[in-house]
Amino acid sequence: MLEILVRNVLVDLPEDIQIAMTNENPLFISDKLPVPYSLSFQLPPTPKNSGVFAHANRLATHQDGKAFKAAPCKIFFQSICILQGTITLDEYNKGFNATFKAVDFNDNLKAGFYKKDFGELIFSGDVQVSGFNNPASFQYHYKAWTDTLAYNTHPDYIAAPIYVKMWNHPFSFYREHSSGNASNSIRVRMITMMQDLYLSMFNVDNQSFFFKTDDDRTQATSLIFPLFRIGFLINCLVGNNLISSPFSTSEMRDVLVPSFFFKGLTRAISSILTSNPFGVNPAYVTFSDYMPEINANDFLRTILNIFCMTLATHKGGFVVKFNKEIFQAGVKYDWSNKLIDELAISKVDGLFYEYGFQDEEYYVPSEAVPEVDTHEDMYNTPFNLPTVDDSYEGYFYIKDTEQYFLKSAYYQTYRENFEDKHELMLAYDFKGYKKPPRKEPTPDQETYDAKSDIKQMYLQPSPYWTSLSDDDTKRFWTVPMWIPEEGDGQDKSKRNVRSKSISLLLYSGVRKTVQGNKDYPFVSPYKNDNISLKWDGDDGLLNKYHLDFKNWIERTKTKITGTFLLSPVDLNKLAITDKIHVQGRNFFIEKMQYVIRKDKIDPVIVDLVEV
Repeated sequence: MLEILVRNVLVDLPEDIQIAMTNENPLFISDKLPVPYSLSFQLPPTPKNSGVFAHANRLATHQDGKAFKAAPCKIFFQSICILQGTITLDEYNKGFNATFKAVDFNDNLKAGFYKKDFGELIFSGDVQVSGFNNPASFQYHYKAWTDTLAYNTHPDYIAAPIYVKMWNHPFSFYREHSSGNASNSIRVRMITMMQDLYLSMFNVDNQSFFFKTDDDRTQATSLIFPLFRIGFLINCLVGNNLISSPFSTSEMRDVLVPSFFFKGLTRAISSILTSNPFGVNPAYVTFSDYMPEINANDFLRTILNIFCMTLATHKGGFVVKFNKEIFQAGVKYDWSNKLIDELAISKVDGLFYEYGFQDEEYYVPSEAVPEVDTHEDMYNTPFNLPTVDDSYEGYFYIKDTEQYFLKSAYYQTYRENFEDKHELMLAYDFKGYKKPPRKEPTPDQETYDAKSDIKQMYLQPSPYWTSLSDDDTKRFWTVPMWIPEEGDGQDKSKRNVRSKSISLLLYSGVRKTVQGNKDYPFVSPYKNDNISLKWDGDDGLLNKYHLDFKNWIERTKTKITGTFLLSPVDLNKLAITDKIHVQGRNFFIEKMQYVIRKDKIDPVIVDLVEV
């Protein structure tokens, strides 16, 4: 017999109840995150049901749509739980018309990513008291927090330097000439440059995100923009509904989502980004203030796509698996003797598997280009400028990252103490990646779009400094480059626009500066010791995660549709991604449809596609 438990209450059922269920395998669907669902069914307007549905049959009880919010629900047949999830009241019309979903998920995640709760961090100390060395000041405790963010020790997020492309010209210590300064050039303020040109700039001398002038008069932390671990973000989005996932494993733990935005960031900015109103205690950071302007379910789809994962419902929760694990798993059930009718047999044509990034930039040089192993080797390649009027240009191919660069150098004149002086300018212009050999589809071949819309970042030799005092020494390290999506290239206010895309970086350990051999935390858009974000190559995304799925998509497969007599125990145990054996061949379930009545479960119509 059928029983429905809503909010831990067994509701009253009509004799003619019919719950029409559909369960789709997300392995076959790329444009949404499917969950088992029912068509609308009606429950009688009994006093018990009225109480369960917050007396939705009374007009006076309706306020802010509370009566229509999803409620926990379990569906039993013969005392065996065959479905669990949520029930939602659609309307009251001479009865309670409701629908069932295995998890209240898609609607909940259609809201903006930044509208979700990712927690907050409250700092001890008074905002009215200054001093990075004074425990009474919140600055002291904020700095202590930043000290935990380098070198991959924090469980939820880290910080590492990312260079911001603010202009199309290389970094200079001097601004344009100004008549208000008697034709002397205006020297840039290093604290302004730190805030303009870096997210989470790192001080390699004191191994922290803290900077000061030589006389200690100016002290500041760099602007901290955390790189969030994927596992942390997905746990916040899905919460207790997530039964298992691979995001806590060693290789996936170091996959990071960088943040580029902070709510309220303005030109006249303190070096500390906090969410509390100015001057109001306590100081705190709300992590949603960092988040991009994308829908949360789009974020999930993007992550699942690039790592070839499937998120499926199971027993009222979610399970995330690599597709390769689904393909490599053994057959779970033999349904040959449960088939009660003749099979309908057809085929599914293979599709060309189109992979890569949507924004791939390739460069094909017109002549041979010198090859070097690393960015540091490119920087260290000597050049000669005999006079201040000479210039240099040279192309390089970086074998480690498969990047092409144009390196250039020249002298720029500036005025100091009413004399002309010359500053060496170094520029590294990223031209594109080496195009990998890939098979192309034939003109009439249909494709399966596995391309990722992750916005790629690239590595770039970039200037760094260790003091807020004037410094004429240009030193370089290799860090990711972020190119803001909006803005005119001159105003930091462009960073006050939430990003409409996401990028991925990998924590890649400790790297050394080009000069001085100093340590700094390094994040890469390409690879670390455990994982690669490149598509091609032996350790690339295609070979490591996508290959089994790609081979299956490209192969012509047999499809069958049959009617099967499944018991409540069968439905209780079944996971939609399980492999099924039927008459000597193995299949994946594509879709199941069945009707639950008060005294029986109708035979199940199942579409299956050959493994």
